[in-house]
Amino acid sequence: MPLFSNKDPKSIKTIMEMITKQSGLDVKLREASIPDIWVEIVGEMINTHSKVINITSGKLFISTDSSTWKAEIFLRRQEIIDKINNRLGKPHIKELIVR
Repeated sequence: MPLFSNKDPKSIKTIMEMITKQSGLDVKLREASIPDIWVEIVGEMINTHSKVINITSGKLFISTDSSTWKAEIFLRRQEIIDKINNRLGKPHIKELIVR
């Protein structure tokens, strides 16, 4: 679909959405929001003891401040992945790696 057409003018918003989708930036923008929504996904207690480190190729890397919290997040990893993907509207995260 061409970005510009005399027959069907598009709003700037529509053009920006098309550009971000065609370039794959929409995925990166959604993934970039994960650190901001982390506390909403895992709750205040886990958030206090963990941090989103990186997101690469569908892998979400998390650091924790103790082995206890590492185990807790590991046990809840599928629930966390499901909540994140639900919130993002698409299955961006396939694996959660806790360090």
